[in-house]
Amino acid sequence: MKSKEDEIKEIFLAESQEQVEELDKLFTELEKNHTGKRAINAIFRITHTLKANAAGMGFDDIAGMAHVLEDIFSEIKNSRLTINTALFNDLFRANDTLAEMIGAVTKPGNGVKFRGIKTKLEVVLRNTRTEPNPGQTEKPTPVAPPVTEGIIQPEAVSSVHSDDPSAETLAPAGR
Repeated sequence: MKSKEDEIKEIFLAESQEQVEELDKLFTELEKNHTGKRAINAIFRITHTLKANAAGMGFDDIAGMAHVLEDIFSEIKNSRLTINTALFNDLFRANDTLAEMIGAVTKPGNGVKFRGIKTKLEVVLRNTRTEPNPGQTEKPTPVAPPVTEGIIQPEAVSSVHSDDPSAETLAPAGR
């Protein structure tokens, strides 16, 4: 008789295999049209689901890889990142790696090398998020002016020496 944990693991694996098969089809579609919204949105949704399911099962490495793919496709979906041939090849490789990781769940001790491609995609994400959006030439205007009341101003602070009884203590400017 199978334990409840084994049954849940089997359900996770069956669902994940279906999702991997769908991802394979979607990546084939995306290869033909790098801007295909249907494929981009579907890949985003599937990787989101895989991330959540893997995290719920305690498969942190699978969840982490799916999360990076989800974040990349979020940036693509929101027009902050464009798929070129090099990025597509990396995404395709990451998808294959994710499929291998899921397949390895049933083979304890059979590790899958994934850190290289995951790190490469994390760098793409970091670079995308630190660069201004296309067409943005300056920093966005803050919604509210900066708060200055109650903040210690450098010119209002003198150094404090424990052996100097006349030393001032830290105080906000103007008080």
